[in-house]
Amino acid sequence: MRTIAILPVKGLAEAKQRLARELAPALRQALAEAMLADVLMALGHCAELDAVLVVSGAGAAHRIARDHDALVIHDRDRGHNAAARRGIGAALEWSAERALLVPGDCPLLDPAELDRLLGDPVAPPTVLVVPDRHG
Repeated sequence: MRTIAILPVKGLAEAKQRLARELAPALRQALAEAMLADVLMALGHCAELDAVLVVSGAGAAHRIARDHDALVIHDRDRGHNAAARRGIGAALEWSAERALLVPGDCPLLDPAELDRLLGDPVAPPTVLVVPDRHG
């Protein structure tokens, strides 16, 4: 079953605003870039994924995506939902049977857990939401 992971990524310079009191803008951007790289590295180790797609208007996100062999779609930063819809549309155009929306800031993403999740048979059409540890 063809599966594409989609990462809608907003501008990295504006990322991690909740840390503004603790970290300078350059440090917040560096943190966001490092977490995006970690997520892309983890997704690159998932056997159940056929492709990884980053949808972003941020040049830094494009560079990091390409460094990890991810596909890139330029987005005008119209928001997370618009980027997600654009990524899903592209996945459908590329004959994906499943699309996995992944936040770009999950540095502890475990490829083995993701492979187990994707390896379980689920009858389409299905929407599966995986909550974080807080529910």
